[in-house]
Amino acid sequence: MPVVSCPQCATRLKIPDGASGNVKCPKCAAIFAVTASSPPPAFEVVEDDPPASPPPPPARRPATAPAFEVVDEPPPKKKRIVVTDEEDEEDRPRKRPRRDDDDDEYDRRPSGNRSAYGAAKVGMLLVSISLWLYMGTFALLGFFLLLAWMGASIPEVLMILTGLLGLGNWVVALIGLGFSIAGPSKSRGLAIAATAVAAVHLVMAFVVANNTKAGFFGFHTIPALSMLNKFERATDIMKKMERETDPKRLEALQRELQDLSEDGDRRIGNVRPGSRTESEMRWSDLSTLMPYSDQFIGVLSYQSKAFSNYVLPLLSGLLEVARLVLLVLLIGAVGKAVKDYDAGEKSLMATFIAGGAALAAMVVVVLVMVILDNSKPATPKSLEEAQKSAKGQMTWSILGELLVYAIHIGSLVLPALLALKVSSSARRR
Repeated sequence: MPVVSCPQCATRLKIPDGASGNVKCPKCAAIFAVTASSPPPAFEVVEDDPPASPPPPPARRPATAPAFEVVDEPPPKKKRIVVTDEEDEEDRPRKRPRRDDDDDEYDRRPSGNRSAYGAAKVGMLLVSISLWLYMGTFALLGFFLLLAWMGASIPEVLMILTGLLGLGNWVVALIGLGFSIAGPSKSRGLAIAATAVAAVHLVMAFVVANNTKAGFFGFHTIPALSMLNKFERATDIMKKMERETDPKRLEALQRELQDLSEDGDRRIGNVRPGSRTESEMRWSDLSTLMPYSDQFIGVLSYQSKAFSNYVLPLLSGLLEVARLVLLVLLIGAVGKAVKDYDAGEKSLMATFIAGGAALAAMVVVVLVMVILDNSKPATPKSLEEAQKSAKGQMTWSILGELLVYAIHIGSLVLPALLALKVSSSARRR
């Protein structure tokens, strides 16, 4: 019986005659191949005698367990794959984590999804329109201020137009916020908060516009300039009346002078709240209450004695600032809900711009007040010199007010564009 040695542990193994194949070592379990070998002859031929009869078959070995095991080719071992962090995530079978900006269970339903996105589309479109109206209000106020600076007298009807434009802005924004509440649930909390602040702000606008004490603050450059221009016009008419000899022409000048006087009395009532009736309303306060918040530092510095009368207008102006900030944050939240992540990221920048614009306007107003406080005009010797001196003193107020309007307009451009972009993204969803 042949004997072979294990190549791994050198264990000697006996194998049956003629056995071939792979052998498994019972000690180290190593598998190696063996080849068949012919058994040695049982006798030696010495003469050329006739062939002898074949030897008897070898006796069968008792059925005992062999000291070795003949096996086939071992099956290949399964290769264990270890996924490292550097490998592509596609090779790693795992469940995708749920993102924070994914829609909730309600929004993933087809019917709820469509209705939410449809409401968001309409809501953001109305919010964008309201912001463009907001910019138009500031632009119209600045345009009227330029006309008054050039010598024109702005009628009260045109000032009512600015109030109606601002009122349209507040109402359209409220309707848009109502649609936003019915939009994606991820932005619903901000929509409710913005709606509540906007509603309170609208009520406060009417309260302040009809409050006589609140009229001591804010921007009154347009009515003051218009009144000054009318006064100059009245002075010119009186000079013409002194030289006029034609009775008909003189009578026409007298009627024109009377109209100017009556309109001037109404304007004085708007500039000085204590001299007007309670039924009169300042339409400029309905256009925007932002001037009250812009004058916060200036009032504390130069009109602290009247601060108790300034509290209500200040709260109204701060409500308008809070309304704008919540509106911009809502645009970003809706943008993320409709998968417009670019608008969501830019809304954060727009929020900082809106808040920074309010602070910049406060600084501008304070600088104007400092300049006016330090400038001491000479005592005028005539009425014409007094008129020129008063108009010169208002130059700094005009420039400061125009700059404040420009700052507020610039802070509204990006939110208006983002709201329009989010509306388009919601429509595509």
